[in-house]
Amino acid sequence: MTGLHVDGEDLYVTVQAPPQKPKLIAFSIPKEGKILWDVELASDPTSTLRLSPQTVTAGHLVVTESTWDPTGDKPSALALVDRKTGKLTWSASLRSDQRPRDIDNMLQPAFRVQVFDGGVTVTEARRRAAYLAQDARNLDELIASFADKVARNPKDLEARAKLAVKRFEKGERENALQELSALLGDPALAGEAFVDIYAELARMREEQARAKKRAFSFVRVPDGSKLDVSPDTWAGVPETVLQDWRDVHFPSDDPTSGAVRKSAWTGMDDLRVAFRGAYDERNLYLLFVVGDDKHRNDAADANCCDLGDSVKLVLDIDRAGGRGFRGEAFEMGACLNNSGAVLFWRWVEHGKYLGANAPLEPAPVVVRNEARKQTVYRFTLPLAYLRLKPEAGAAKRFGFSFAVNDQDDGEVTKSVCASPGALRPAIPSLFSEGILEEKK
Repeated sequence: MTGLHVDGEDLYVTVQAPPQKPKLIAFSIPKEGKILWDVELASDPTSTLRLSPQTVTAGHLVVTESTWDPTGDKPSALALVDRKTGKLTWSASLRSDQRPRDIDNMLQPAFRVQVFDGGVTVTEARRRAAYLAQDARNLDELIASFADKVARNPKDLEARAKLAVKRFEKGERENALQELSALLGDPALAGEAFVDIYAELARMREEQARAKKRAFSFVRVPDGSKLDVSPDTWAGVPETVLQDWRDVHFPSDDPTSGAVRKSAWTGMDDLRVAFRGAYDERNLYLLFVVGDDKHRNDAADANCCDLGDSVKLVLDIDRAGGRGFRGEAFEMGACLNNSGAVLFWRWVEHGKYLGANAPLEPAPVVVRNEARKQTVYRFTLPLAYLRLKPEAGAAKRFGFSFAVNDQDDGEVTKSVCASPGALRPAIPSLFSEGILEEKK
């Protein structure tokens, strides 16, 4: 038990018992402690749920999910829960700036929550946001209103953004993400307006990653050794293409970091990724065809191969989730440096960080075709090493993501990622999924 609150005839208790996710449980005092309902609200077992008298209203509870950092607990999500049923009215991901590193602030939450009739205000160090608890009828009215504004003036970028956000809240999540991604590419969007809308996209895609995992297929083949760096040898293996703003991540997606700049990614010619996955009785095989107008990697040390143009793989085989690596988790990568050498490394193996002498085996193949402005990466990962059996089916899903990094200037300015959480700090609970499938 991590906390409790008595309000009238109700007792609310937050319970944390890893590896289970934290729960909020409601008990009836007049009914001698009968459980009214219990609900999991946290995204992973390491989070902490908080509620206080200031966040309990006649009809709702406001619960914050926090993760630990050196400056205290930082909020990662906010949930509004119906007191009678325990049902989630809505939830929202949060961001917070770092608190000052002094003793007085070490244990203080980096936010304050104020409840008012029909909503919540969250105040952080440099940001204040209000969240309204609206019913479906009001939401439909708002969507219709913004849709009408957009129909009358398609150049109203603010209305387009608000329409996408409301559609996401209604549950039309994929369409909303596509709409925001297209909006970010509008030539008229720039400056702080771009930063604000990108922050909405980052929040929404993270929330979507928690709710529904993106799937990447690995198709069974008779002999994967015949799959080389030529895409022609991969005929019949499905291809997933990542080439819009939805998949572009900055070194820091925090809108106050200065890293979020529209000029960092100028479109498909700047950075584009096509992925294919296969497996046989012995190995996983991965092919990345990267369209990149300027190839650059200054690394001389294989341990630093991800600091320039490169591909980094992250896997969570046993789907332990959470933040940081544990269990059967892996992190590895490869690059072609400026001298034409292929560098490759393993940073994490079986959930543990490795030190020196950790090259990736077998060695990946990386080939650059300057005429086509294309770099091809081929990885072979032994199933025995990953502790993954070559069996198709729903049970053979595993956490999987990747980051294709792009160094146009002195450092990596952006990456195309399969999911949030692929860049450091790693968040396996946000990874996509790899699925072993029979060939159709």
